[in-house]
Amino acid sequence: LIHTFFILAHICAITTQSHEPMQPHEGQPTGVTFSRATELYHRKFFETLKVAFSEQLIESRLSAYADQSPIPLVGSADRVILFAVYEGDNWETTYAQVGMLADAFTGSDDVAGVNTNSLGVFFLDLEGRHDRREEKPVSDSTQRAIVKSQGVPPRALARSLRANGVEFVISINVHSHLIDKIFKNAGLEHIPLATEPVLIDELIKRGYFTDQTLSELVIGTTDIGGLKEATTAKRYVETTFNVSVPIAIVKKQRIPLGDGKSKTEQEFAFGNVQDKRVLVIDDRSDSAKSIKGAVDIYDKQGAKEVVVYITHPVFADAHYYQTIQELLRNPKVKFVFVSNSLPMGEDRVSRKGGMDIPYVLENGVNGKKRKKRLEILDIHPFVIKATKTILDSPTLEEAVKIFTQQKILLDMRSPYQTFEELTQAPLPGSQVVAIYDHGQFMPLPHS
Repeated sequence: LIHTFFILAHICAITTQSHEPMQPHEGQPTGVTFSRATELYHRKFFETLKVAFSEQLIESRLSAYADQSPIPLVGSADRVILFAVYEGDNWETTYAQVGMLADAFTGSDDVAGVNTNSLGVFFLDLEGRHDRREEKPVSDSTQRAIVKSQGVPPRALARSLRANGVEFVISINVHSHLIDKIFKNAGLEHIPLATEPVLIDELIKRGYFTDQTLSELVIGTTDIGGLKEATTAKRYVETTFNVSVPIAIVKKQRIPLGDGKSKTEQEFAFGNVQDKRVLVIDDRSDSAKSIKGAVDIYDKQGAKEVVVYITHPVFADAHYYQTIQELLRNPKVKFVFVSNSLPMGEDRVSRKGGMDIPYVLENGVNGKKRKKRLEILDIHPFVIKATKTILDSPTLEEAVKIFTQQKILLDMRSPYQTFEELTQAPLPGSQVVAIYDHGQFMPLPHS
């Protein structure tokens, strides 16, 4: 009786929240899934995803024991893609839930076996800016000390994913070129997708590209790091129209203020935009100040027209709305696009308390006012198509070959190397001269 009592108690604990253990999907070759935290973060995308993959949807969820410790429950398929959004305001839940679910898919210490033979994580957005230890100014703007106590969040994420059995990672316009190395060092295959082709296809649909606009087109950056996106867009336009498109570069420089403090300013660094139409691209924006600063610089350099595109509209800054409005008021700015990799408008309520889409009123036909607004570029069909390519391809290598042919892989070369190749001028770099450890500057090891 005592033995029976403990068995019943254990069963009750497992089913505390009325969750039944899920049955494996026998014989299913491929499937997609997502964590509950990610679904809540971007509801609109995941509703689209459920429709697109209705026949391949693999359930995955976290139930709980009576003491609230988690029970990961997943279905099974030979190859699974787990969708996630990894941002500054949801990283903790994403980190925990993706790790738990990944282990449930790939882990096996018994005869039951694994729930998938190949697991990938598709990050609709991956906050990857903090890709190395910070460097603290020592005496001037070129001398730095590495902050020894600081960890590197993308590296921790990569190691966690690999430890939990993840085989490959798909990203969209990931910010840092170093992320590629971080993933590969952790033993993960990285497929870096780019959405600039989606933007260019949209502009083609709108009839934007004519012989004249193509002859006047220049692709511009907001800083040197943006050369990944600029060269990707350049490649797509050139292969689509069989033309040559130049690049213009705005770069950021750090101005020392004394006492180890500094400020960042933007300046025109390369190219010619006089009487040109500039497609200004930024991978992500917290405040829109960098994109606004770059547009102002191109304007002063004589640009005829500007089209703006931001892939990941983080917009964490309280004044972003006004900054976007200032952009829209500039008569030379024809379009300001952001993708829907992150929720905007009503769908933004889940993470930022709700914000409207910025717009301004301008004179239209017959003197009537019309709205000139921030435009949302729908990249969800692109994401779904790319996912199906990976699931339908016999190997990841075959999928990558297809993406290469389609020109939708992000150029992950060092943008600093690209800058030097374009300008034929070396970049002045910072010099690491010390290690900063808990308030103390320490000399570098002799080795």
